[in-house]
Amino acid sequence: MREELPPDLATRAFTVSEARVLGVAPARLRRVDLRSDFRGVRVASSGRPDVVDLCRSYAAKLGRDRYFSHETAAILWGMRLPASVQASRLVHVTTVRPARTPRARGVVGHHVDAPGHELVEHDGFLLPTPAETWRMLSTRLGLQALVVAGDGLVARQRPLRSLAQLDRAISRHAGQRGNTRLRLALGLVRPGTDSARETWVRVILVTAGLPEPVVNAIVSAPGRRRRYGDLVYADWKVIVEYEGAHHQYSRETYLDDIDRYGELEDGWRIVRLAKEHSAEQVVQRVRHALVAAGWRP
Repeated sequence: MREELPPDLATRAFTVSEARVLGVAPARLRRVDLRSDFRGVRVASSGRPDVVDLCRSYAAKLGRDRYFSHETAAILWGMRLPASVQASRLVHVTTVRPARTPRARGVVGHHVDAPGHELVEHDGFLLPTPAETWRMLSTRLGLQALVVAGDGLVARQRPLRSLAQLDRAISRHAGQRGNTRLRLALGLVRPGTDSARETWVRVILVTAGLPEPVVNAIVSAPGRRRRYGDLVYADWKVIVEYEGAHHQYSRETYLDDIDRYGELEDGWRIVRLAKEHSAEQVVQRVRHALVAAGWRP
């Protein structure tokens, strides 16, 4: 008959030292129903952990002078990140000196003399604020990825920060490596987006020399149901729509699109894009629509 864990350990990650103090036998700590993500830590689960699971495991040995940071903090905040970052199983931990920087398989250690920024608790984790986390990514992401992440922080639904707060985070660390790229990114960040691909399309269009569209602008006539366009060129009556997978698999969204496009047919040109379109195709299709509508470079 399998020995049960003490109730205090059965629902969280714990250290081997804690278990021994509570009288758990060493053999019990080697059973297959316990996962060992890091040396000296156990958790009651045998499944494959994601980054959040790994953070919950490592939190058992964090201590007062360490906190999750960089890409790991960005994932915990739910920021819009490249797929390669989302798939990473590395845990980034920052240590405040004189505490020692962690050295463990699967852990990327960073160190500071003092945090220099506010730390807040989010879902049980001690993290830099979303704005400070975005700043930490300045040397780790390219310009476009930083804009995508920044747009996500000031998104239309459930924004985590404002443009002013992002600006203050940059200003507090003036002269540090990566701030020039952050300033360039902040100049391209726009509130009110709904998806990373909308941001990707907008940045591609702007950097290709096309006019900047307005994000999620109202395109319906007065007195009719309020309708929005993803990226709108009101002066030329051109709407750029990025259609993600939910447009294909959600019957409700599909029918709503039919109604919306039907209401917009009078005078509007609609450019519909999908993830299969390359950057070159995106620019070509939108430029063609703008020129046909009367825009001249």
